Amino acid sequence: MQMKPPKSLLRHVGRAIHDFDMIRAGDRILLGVSGGKDSLSLLHILQHLRRHAPVSFELGVITVDPEVEETVRREMHRHFRPE
Repeated sequence: MQMKPPKSLLRHVGRAIHDFDMIRAGDRILLGVSGGKDSLSLLHILQHLRRHAPVSFELGVITVDPEVEETVRREMHRHFRPE
């Protein structure tokens, strides 16, 4: 079971996406994930928004560092399951 990102963080990200028109209906987003806290947090937030936002968009993930430890790779796969 995934944890929901904190409301305060979702509010700030949602506001920035809206204010700067970052995501539009039908967009296909490819997120580069290093395994660090910032990129994994953004992955959690975008997954949540993909399920709950009024705008429909696709989300893909790619590892940007080929030397990511196996434990981090498993963590990324645990959080991202294509539907």
